[in-house]
Amino acid sequence: MTDAWNFITSNILEMVDVENKGFMLNLFGQKVRLQIIDKGYLCPVDKVVVDVTFRGYSPRINGYIGKTNFDRFKVSNEFSYPFFPYKSAELSEDKIEEWLLQHFENQRKAGVFSNMHERVYNQKPIFIAAEHSAQQSREDLDKYEKEFNEGHLNVLSCSTTMEMGVDIGGINEQDEQEGEMSQKHWL
Repeated sequence: MTDAWNFITSNILEMVDVENKGFMLNLFGQKVRLQIIDKGYLCPVDKVVVDVTFRGYSPRINGYIGKTNFDRFKVSNEFSYPFFPYKSAELSEDKIEEWLLQHFENQRKAGVFSNMHERVYNQKPIFIAAEHSAQQSREDLDKYEKEFNEGHLNVLSCSTTMEMGVDIGGINEQDEQEGEMSQKHWL
């Protein structure tokens, strides 16, 4: 294991935090290749679709070594992931929905295909949110503010911490949850 970790950290991962020995996998670099899958397998324990099995078992297996545990991870659901043959702009939302219903019925029944997937096919905005509240660490709050300001989060749900001086320039949407609206309660 040590040899494998040393190889990965020397040849594939990029060090981003020398002090804490933190690494990052650059998905857009030359060292990683992404592949579109045409079939997937449902891990019966985690309810996550994986692209391969190991002798019919989910690679997400964990826990004790024994027949009962192994049986829990035996894969029985295989899904087909067909290539979407259209440009989304060429079809109406109704036609895209019809295609999705025809090709992803089993994934919907298993709970691994949601409205988030539909939004991707329909090229609709996706909302990535974080909660900003006094119950969180200062480190997390700073991270959320930075991600929001850089556009990595597009919804920041705030409580009264907004009154503490959170700097979030460029507000273009607001929502009142309760009480009188003031700039301090805007999203």
